[in-house]
Formats: sequence, C-alpha cells, structure tokens
Amino acid sequence: MEIKQLIFTIILLLLSTFPANKVSERGLQHQEEHTHSATILLDKSMYSKRGKAIGFNYELFQKYGAAHKCNITVKPPVPKSNYWDSLMVGTIDIIVADSIPESYEKQFVKSIPTAGKDCWIVRADDKHLLDGINMWITSYSRTNEYKRLKSNYLRSFNIKNYALVDLDVNRLSPYDELIKKYSKFIGWDWRLLTSVVYQESRFSMGAQSSRDALGLMQIKSSTAQYYDINNIYDPEMNIKAGALHLQRLSNIYKRYQFDSLNIIKFTLAAYNAGEGRIDNCIDVAKEHNIPYNQWDSVVTCFQYMPDFRGDETKKYVEEVLKRCDYYCKIIN
Repeated sequence: MEIKQLIFTIILLLLSTFPANKVSERGLQHQEEHTHSATILLDKSMYSKRGKAIGFNYELFQKYGAAHKCNITVKPPVPKSNYWDSLMVGTIDIIVADSIPESYEKQFVKSIPTAGKDCWIVRADDKHLLDGINMWITSYSRTNEYKRLKSNYLRSFNIKNYALVDLDVNRLSPYDELIKKYSKFIGWDWRLLTSVVYQESRFSMGAQSSRDALGLMQIKSSTAQYYDINNIYDPEMNIKAGALHLQRLSNIYKRYQFDSLNIIKFTLAAYNAGEGRIDNCIDVAKEHNIPYNQWDSVVTCFQYMPDFRGDETKKYVEEVLKRCDYYCKIIN
C-alpha cells in the first residue's frame, strides 16, 4: 500500500510540471456525465472564520464538475444525520472536512487539501474518484483563477478591518457579482443588499438558524417555495429568493405611499420581524396617533405591544443602514 502511495505521489509531482490546462484535459473519462453527491461538514456558524470556506469549497465543486463534465449535487448537512455512515454505504460520494473520525479512518481517504486542512474525503475503495480529485486539485491550485477564488472567499470582510488599514477596496463580499445582479433586478443599491447579506449570515452560505432559515439571506423553505425556488443552499438561488422577498415587502410600503427612506426602513424591519408583525406595529401607531409612515416614530409604539419588544428589529434596521453608509464611502 505504501509503495502504491509513493508511486501516486511521484505521478502527481510529474503532472505538476505540465501546464495546468493539459492536466485538466487528462480528467478521468469515467467521470464524464456522472452525478456525484456531496456535503460540506465545516463549521457553518456565521460568526466562524470557517464559514466562508463552505462557499469556497462549493465553488470548487462547480469548477471540478465543469472540468470533468459531471454533476456534483451539494446538499446542506442536516442536524443529527450521520453523513459518515452515508458515505460508507454510498448514499453520498464526497464529504468536505478537515479530518476523518477515528472510527472511520480505515474506510475513507482524504484528498490533498483544497486550502488549509480542508480535504475532499471519499471511500477508500473509490480510487478512480480520488485520483481524479487529486490530479485536478494539483492542477487547478496552480492557476490564477484558483488564487483569485481563494482570496475572494477566505479573506476577512469584517467592516472593522477596512478601518484598520488604508485599503483600495475592490470587493465587499465573495458574492459581489450575484448581489449586483439581483440588486439591479429589484432596483436596490447593491451596497444596501450587501449589507443585508452581511447582517443575515456574515457571508457564510452554510449559516443555519434555529428557525430553519438557511444560507446567505437566511431563507426559509416556505419563503423560497413562494418564489418558485427549490435549492436555497445554492448561493445564487438564496440571494435571488431574498431579493425577491425584499422586493415584495418594498412594494407593500410603496402602496402606503411612504417616502423612499421609510420604504427601505419598513422593508428591512419586515424582513427581520415579518410583515404581519410590522403591520401590527403600524395599526398600533394609528391607534395612538403616532405617525405611522415614519419608522422612527413607529418604534416608539413598541411599548404598547405586549408580545413584541422590537429591540432586535430596531437594531437590525440601524445596523444595516449604518453599514450601507460605510460601504458607500469606501466603494462605488
């Protein structure tokens, strides 16, 4: 076994001397038109530095699938599910993790790292898949595209870091292109939509809440279904669902004939607390002769609502707008 591993290592070293596109052309033919299933078992907390590594590996799966003309279906991990057993019986083909549990070390093997300690883990008897993965990672990691993706995903986008150094800021998130696309679609400033995404997930596409909200914009399955979107784990579909939801909420307050700033404030409040809750706030404001078309006035009526303190929602609106103002100062 050690001799085979040594031979394979020598082959990888030899392949690394070829141009990257040549190695890609040598992708294993048996993988063409196949479908592989995968899951990413990295820390999905929105506050963890590891959260953005989920998006990075998800993007690598798309690149790998395109290079090998195969489909890779990446499913979000479900709490309390044993994905290592699923990998062992063949229900899934690849797990992204930084280690293999000790009890499974003989059944699985790790690829060379995609970045840091993160590896794609497959069954020990699936040598063809492992060889294809290793050859592709070896090749792709030498390209400028890989370096750009790694920089886009794995750098810090914490707003505090912009203030610490004099940066020529050219990106706000790993998902700028998608955010610009859907902000234009709904007529929002892309920096405002970026601020919402940051507030919801800190740009961690794997973020999950205790209320079953998922992804970059913390979308529930029921919300996604309303907009005819099925795969909210996919970053583009998640942003699309969130943007469409913001657009629908915005149209509600346009019908109230609120001014443009208050349309945004009420929309953000409804995105956070739910439109029904904000409608109740407006009704209570009317009952107490409080200007119901001014968000800053409506927040004063929270004291009259026995089942809604509103502190979180008030803070949510303030933080999103404050961050957006800062974004507007540092990037066009």
